[in-house]
Amino acid sequence: MSRSNPRWSVAAVCCGALLLAALSGCSDGASASAATPPGATAPSGAALPSGSSAAASSAQVVAIARGKVDIDGGLLDIPAMTEGQVVQVAVKPGDPIKRGQVLVQLSTEPAQLDLGLADAEWRRATALAQAEAARVPAARDLARRLAAAAAMGATDRQRADDAATALQQIETAVTLARADADIHKQKRAHAAYALAQRTIHAPQSGRVAAVNTQAGAWVRVGQPSPLLVIVPDRPLIVRAELNESYAARVRPGMRADVTLESNGRQQALPARLARIAQTYGASQLYDDTQPRAAVRVVECVLEFDQPPALRIGQTVRVNFHE
Repeated sequence: MSRSNPRWSVAAVCCGALLLAALSGCSDGASASAATPPGATAPSGAALPSGSSAAASSAQVVAIARGKVDIDGGLLDIPAMTEGQVVQVAVKPGDPIKRGQVLVQLSTEPAQLDLGLADAEWRRATALAQAEAARVPAARDLARRLAAAAAMGATDRQRADDAATALQQIETAVTLARADADIHKQKRAHAAYALAQRTIHAPQSGRVAAVNTQAGAWVRVGQPSPLLVIVPDRPLIVRAELNESYAARVRPGMRADVTLESNGRQQALPARLARIAQTYGASQLYDDTQPRAAVRVVECVLEFDQPPALRIGQTVRVNFHE
């Protein structure tokens, strides 16, 4: 029976140890690369893997906030400005609109009758004022001539005084008639305004977001829902809520990136912090009913560098950078 050579056994053991060490080193390098994807910022105090760029950690996140996409100035609610029946809705959700365009038409018959009556009263009052004013020249001339005659003793002084009193009464009647005509003119203007309120125009250019009425519906002032909701042609913004513990870390002009929470793989959109509220308040972004009275936040408004393809109301995550 043959025996193995002791020198060959020792050599085999050494080779096996070296092979295991090499495999272990490769596994550690792969794990480090997987833990920190290319371009990600390593946690504070952690060493970057061998071969990573130091620039990857330059954009350090100093605060994180939740927010929603909004429009600068907010949506436009178009309420009913008077009571009446809708006879026409000229737009539908999604339609682009221009400033001054007719959106909704209410019935105009009662307002037209009121305007016709106010116009007739104004014309009558104006005619009376003109008739009173036409009496002034003759009365003024008579009063002047009688006053001159009385001064020369050619007529009774009482007649001159009566003529002067008559002139004063006529001038007072003219003043009152003209004031009455002005009152009826204002009534006519009010009736014309009431008629105009029955035609609802677009206050700004934009796009129709919602229509809450239809032909035949009866609308009134102060009803709970507006007739229409308009998305004005203004830039999109983000209204973010920053926890009070991070409020001291951010400042206007700071850079940030905005990412949709529903799709974490989406490329972050660059933005800039435009302004920060001066007061704390309760969160307004949560739709649940959990009590959050102890959570105080400060509202931050961010502006995008480029117009994004987002929708109003989308929930986003905001990372603030140094």
